[in-house]
Amino acid sequence: MIECQDCLWVGEESELIAPTSSDEPGCPNCGGTDFLDVRIAMKWFDMSCAVTVSAYTQVEAETLEDAIEIASERSMELSFTGSGNDSKEVWLVDDIDGEPQNIHGEEKHHD
Repeated sequence: MIECQDCLWVGEESELIAPTSSDEPGCPNCGGTDFLDVRIAMKWFDMSCAVTVSAYTQVEAETLEDAIEIASERSMELSFTGSGNDSKEVWLVDDIDGEPQNIHGEEKHHD
């Protein structure tokens, strides 16, 4: 993108016009020939998605049904070296093994 320094027209270099083939191409608005390159600012977007992960926990129970009920009440935590998390108390997530799904976002407005 370029900007005419005479009238502030902004456009592409391919839009410039030359009255004759020997003339320097000029602004299609005012005929000016003094231009600056213009960088059009890109917008920022805050994006979110859902990612499936695998998690594990260990449950002591009399039946599988009891184990599922106990496990369903446990919180999720990230597992990393030195975290001290216990798979007998919480669900642990070691790796992100899914793909982004339900991607959505909104334009970020700068303060």
